[in-house]
Amino acid sequence: IHPIGGKRPVIPASELGAFIVLLEQVRSGEIRITDRATARVSPGTVRVCDLLLLCLFTAFRSGEARHLKWSYVDLENGHVRLPGTCREKGSGFEGTKNHRDHWVPLSSYARTLLERIYAERDPGSVYVFPAVHDPKVPIRLDLQIIRKISRRLGTPFNSHSMRRTFASIADDVGIGFLTIKRLLNHAYEGGVTGNYINPGFNPSKPREHFQKVCDYILDRRAEDMALNF
Repeated sequence: IHPIGGKRPVIPASELGAFIVLLEQVRSGEIRITDRATARVSPGTVRVCDLLLLCLFTAFRSGEARHLKWSYVDLENGHVRLPGTCREKGSGFEGTKNHRDHWVPLSSYARTLLERIYAERDPGSVYVFPAVHDPKVPIRLDLQIIRKISRRLGTPFNSHSMRRTFASIADDVGIGFLTIKRLLNHAYEGGVTGNYINPGFNPSKPREHFQKVCDYILDRRAEDMALNF
């Protein structure tokens, strides 16, 4: 077990490029994690890989990503709005953890990822990641797929590791602590003034921070691809 793993695992910087390349190759079928050599990549595997990638580039909680609806996504303007409260019966999603709307401007990779998923979407589902056998409900994370990818990488991780890795990268590129809290949509004490600030006023403002994290990840990806060319 990697020493940086344990109860709060992250993908360390030294393995970040390999991790991204592995996810992309698993979802494309170039690398198979099944024991059956002739098996095609399953829709469930594709969706788990895409969900992990989206969480890494947006810092979404896995539950937020699983319940993400296309109505929350604005591809034209390049942002996602996670509602603070959601009262739809049977949705399984009650809103963000701190019950505040969370606006996430999409980095270049996250936007391209969602555009591809949208082009391949099931038109009968409102969810970005619908269940394979019932598009009316969101996907359930297949932990077996995550374990197989983890073993192939040689580093233990879980879905929440994406969020921790995003925060660690943001710190590494010099984004301030309070800004990181806001990017993660963690609760923070803003006093009376904080209650006046509406993140929906200009949801694109933090895009440069998300793009900094994106560029860091893509640099590690390029390095890994060059080493293994």
